[in-house]
Amino acid sequence: MSSCSFQNPLSSDKLSSLTYLLEIFSEANRLRALHLLLQRDICVCELAKNMNISHNLLSFHLKKLFEAGILDKRR
Repeated sequence: MSSCSFQNPLSSDKLSSLTYLLEIFSEANRLRALHLLLQRDICVCELAKNMNISHNLLSFHLKKLFEAGILDKRR
């Protein structure tokens, strides 16, 4: 019987950071938005239309991605 162990267990801070990022990426609309934004720059109105969601809902998800340091804001 084999066993598994971590050579360097995650610190509490690293575990919290990883948990936070996984939570951010666990939402389907955020992943869809990231996928579209990786293909090209697109305005929020067009992105909401392509995703078939409201502007308010998209703004909520983009804010979460921005706060996590995943997206930058552009005008």
